[in-house]
Amino acid sequence: MVEDSGERVSLILFYKANMKKNYIITAHKNPQQLARLVHSLNDHNAAFYIHINADVDIAPFEAVLSFPYVFFIQDRVKCIWGNFGLVQATINVMTFIAETNTEGWCIWLSGQDYPVKNAEQREAVLAQNEGFNFIDLNPVEYVLPTQWKKRLLYYRFTPSQKQYDYFLLPGIFTIHFLKHFPQNLAKIFLLLSKGITLNTIFSKIKHKRTHPVNIAPYGGSTWWALNFATLKKVVSFIRANTAFVQYHQDTSIPDELFFQTIINHLCQTDPSIKIKPSLTFVNWNLTNAGSSPAVFTAENYSEIMQLPETKIFARKFDAEVDSAILDLIDRSV
Repeated sequence: MVEDSGERVSLILFYKANMKKNYIITAHKNPQQLARLVHSLNDHNAAFYIHINADVDIAPFEAVLSFPYVFFIQDRVKCIWGNFGLVQATINVMTFIAETNTEGWCIWLSGQDYPVKNAEQREAVLAQNEGFNFIDLNPVEYVLPTQWKKRLLYYRFTPSQKQYDYFLLPGIFTIHFLKHFPQNLAKIFLLLSKGITLNTIFSKIKHKRTHPVNIAPYGGSTWWALNFATLKKVVSFIRANTAFVQYHQDTSIPDELFFQTIINHLCQTDPSIKIKPSLTFVNWNLTNAGSSPAVFTAENYSEIMQLPETKIFARKFDAEVDSAILDLIDRSV
């Protein structure tokens, strides 16, 4: 018997709100860690829609996650860091969910996320915020004060799959190109040396890149949780606005802009779309092992346990770097 009134309320919320969760998971490594994530989230009322990077062998992931509630997306794309691939992969999963489901939360996680609250606590947060969507939204000038112009006005060229092997070039007939002419010319020669053809380069930069009109650019942390009604509206917008999608195929790190801009735009005319901050905690102030954001280790355990009740997920974790932190979280939550 539960004596504490707070615990009793939480249990009531848990059983009342044990609603369906549609987890969208984009992953590219560590099949065993992905399986651990799925098992930690499986409350018998969840489905998992998993996109594995097209450059990765999917067989090891399928081998450890052969369950009727796990669906591997067959329409896979290459997810090169900072390119449109991650957004396209998520669109593919969202479209699949919109066409095959009728209800539930739609929660986007990476394969390196992990729940830092137990099932009861997670359900309580979702129950108390039914009708809301969790996504960080702010004008790009606030989110990316020194980067937003290059993100929105420059074309991104990616010669390889290495994380930071990319170049940003503005339209050739713009003040941005002329102001830094020597540097931009050097970038063009570097792209040529890496196998990008002159025709490919100029087919883009001969045009001035302009953000789609009548929609304000917004940004924020990548990861979100949408109610099913909002997810369907986002999918409908994407289908109806191919020019917006095409524009962002040249955007650098579009996962921090694409969905945020769409949802903020929809909010302007649809008061039913209500927003709260993301459920996922990411630490950008710490870096380790050459990683940004930080890969959490056992040293970060106290920090994670002190997160607000609405931060029910955290990233990122890497079992190849430190699996002890996952053991500590499991024992605690």
